[in-house]
Amino acid sequence: MGLIKIREQSMLYNISVLSFSGVLLQILGFVYQVLISRMAGAEGLGLYQLVFPVYSVVMAGSISGVRMAVTSLSAGLHAGDVSGIRVLVRRSIAVFLGLYSLTGIPVLCMHRRIAEQIIHEPHAAFALAALIICLFLSGFEAIFESLFLGIGHTKYTAVSNLLEQGVKIFVILFLLRTWGDVSNAARTASLIALGMVLCEIPVLIWLIWMYARI
Repeated sequence: MGLIKIREQSMLYNISVLSFSGVLLQILGFVYQVLISRMAGAEGLGLYQLVFPVYSVVMAGSISGVRMAVTSLSAGLHAGDVSGIRVLVRRSIAVFLGLYSLTGIPVLCMHRRIAEQIIHEPHAAFALAALIICLFLSGFEAIFESLFLGIGHTKYTAVSNLLEQGVKIFVILFLLRTWGDVSNAARTASLIALGMVLCEIPVLIWLIWMYARI
C-alpha cells in the first residue's frame, strides 16, 4: 500500500500545519517567558507592560480590521490568481497606511506626553515609541500572513510565526544580556521594545520574499 498523500490545499493539511506550529509557538513562548523573567526582573517587565493598553488601542485601530478583511477576501482568490492577489495586497497596504496615519503616527508624535500624562511613567516613553514603530512593521506582516492563510499557503504563515518567535527570543535575550541591567527598569523596558522592532525585520523580509514567489 502506498503512502497517503495529503494535498496542500486540503483541510487536514492546514489543520495539521497550524496545530503543529501552534504547539511549537507555545513551547517557545514558555521558554521565552521563563528566560525573560529571570533576565529582565519584575520592575523592567512591569514598566514595559505599562505601554500595552496604548499599544493595543493602536493595533486594534490600524491592524485588526485589515487582517480580518485580507483573510476573508483572499479566501475567494485562487493561489494562481496572481493579478488579483497583487491588487488585494496593494489596496490592503493603502488602507493600513491610512489607518496607521490616524492612530499610530499621532501616538508616535506625542509618545512623551502620553507616557507622562496618561501612563504616568516618563521612563516608558522610549518603549512606547518603539512599540508603535513595531506596529508599523507588524501591519505589513499581518497583511502577508493573512493573505497566505486565505489562499491556502498556510505553511508560510506558520513559518513566519515560528521565525518571529525564535528571532524575538534570540534578539531580546541578547540585548538584555549585553546591555541590560536588572536595577534599571527604564533601560530594560527600552531594550525589550527595541528587540520587538528588530525581530520584525527578518520576518518581514522573509514574507516579502515568499510573496514575490507566488
